[in-house]
Amino acid sequence: MPIPNATATYSWERAVRLDDMPAIASTAARHGLQNPDFLFFGQSGEGPVIQAADAKFSVETARGKQVSPEVVTRLLDLGHILSDLAGEVDSATTVKEGVFLCPDFTLTHIMLQQRQGIVRATVTPEQVILVPAPAHQFFDSVEGQCLIAPLSKVDALAWAPCEDLMAAVYYFRLGRAAIGAWMDAHKPMLSQGQRFNVDEDAVRVETMRRASRARTAFTLIVEWQAEVQLVRYQRATIEQAASLPYMARQLRELVSARGTFPGKNPPSVHSIRRQLGAWYRRKLFDRIGAISPPVRDLDAVLRRLARANAELNAELRREASRVVDESVRHQGFPSPENEPDSNSDEQSQARSNEREQNFGDTLIN
Repeated sequence: MPIPNATATYSWERAVRLDDMPAIASTAARHGLQNPDFLFFGQSGEGPVIQAADAKFSVETARGKQVSPEVVTRLLDLGHILSDLAGEVDSATTVKEGVFLCPDFTLTHIMLQQRQGIVRATVTPEQVILVPAPAHQFFDSVEGQCLIAPLSKVDALAWAPCEDLMAAVYYFRLGRAAIGAWMDAHKPMLSQGQRFNVDEDAVRVETMRRASRARTAFTLIVEWQAEVQLVRYQRATIEQAASLPYMARQLRELVSARGTFPGKNPPSVHSIRRQLGAWYRRKLFDRIGAISPPVRDLDAVLRRLARANAELNAELRREASRVVDESVRHQGFPSPENEPDSNSDEQSQARSNEREQNFGDTLIN
């Protein structure tokens, strides 16, 4: 199959999907690279070639740098991370300018013609491969697809969304908004952290119930969203009250006190905060139990959370130190209590103890 290029074509032999190996994206990010979705390997009259390709539903989000030869070359320089998936690359391989894969429908064509304004395509039609995207197949197996039909029936269109991708996208987005409203009305405000699954059948039934009295699909969603605004306010208030009760700065001070050693990178503050946050939510749940929407007496719930916060103060300090020390051990550093004893170390430890005490004093006072 020929793959377009600004000046030539070639026949590709295989495609490698880089998302199949998450380590590629994380490694690329550490090197300041935004990796493409695919690498095409093929042959031209001049020898082996590679071309990057990235799938974009909205062509205006495409940026040529993401599929440039420079990015591909730097990805290849990452070594085995990429070769484990793509195999060894011949040193004589030519890296071609990349392309973007976009659905062949009205919005793509309009955006490729729109050269003015804030929302506009920055790539040329020559950089885009238009991929057939039948509306009746595009959203297959995607959460919310079952809401397209009942929502479109409210508007009594002369055609079905399954015949027009533009219409299907519109009703799919309304369907996702319906799922969001349903989740706000049903998802617990305090739980043990387990994933909350959407009951699509329940959302569809509720959508059909509302459709019977709605003027349009859009107003159906607007009114539904308005109904859950109180729950959203309650959720945001409870989330704030149940959040880990200290700032990242304070956690960095603890890491500096217990996890910093010459020539070594300290443990990740983000990782430690995530572990502490999960532990803290579990402890709150053990004391308070699940909080389901809507909350009848928000002030009473907030008072219970405040009491639980105060009760957990000392335990949280100990757990924070334990998590940092555990992270230090996992990275092969000496733990603070095992540091060599010397005059300079005693002074350093004294400073560390002072920082840790200051950190503890800022918790839940």
